[in-house]
Amino acid sequence: MLNVEAYWISPVGKIMEVEQRHIVTICNHPEWFGLEKKYLEKIFKKHKEPTGWEGVARGEIMTELMKKNWIRVRYVERPTKWVIEFWQRNELVKNHILKFINIMIKKDKNFKFNDIQLNSVKSDSTLSYNVKEILKKGFFNA
Repeated sequence: MLNVEAYWISPVGKIMEVEQRHIVTICNHPEWFGLEKKYLEKIFKKHKEPTGWEGVARGEIMTELMKKNWIRVRYVERPTKWVIEFWQRNELVKNHILKFINIMIKKDKNFKFNDIQLNSVKSDSTLSYNVKEILKKGFFNA
């Protein structure tokens, strides 16, 4: 198993490890995401939630990031799979996901046996693949 089980992929393709939870990484390093602490505090306050809480504010903040082509990646144990969330399907997202997969395979050759669930937040749609299938046939082809 890989040491880190969650990542952010930036709009330019930089893969960043998540410290504890995706929202904690955003709150601890808002500058990485082009955000300011005051903006985050305002969103949490609007929803009457403590900063960093896994609630409505978190969803609003992460959705805004995904609209700007940030990609959220996490490993889920039940059922075992990697979940990759993004705003909408496009070539940029596709290329960043392929880069992520190839980097993960270089870290752990067994990564190619994983299942991946691709979630488009905008269309509320899900596609599921095995990594080997993606490497052989591609994805977003339909």
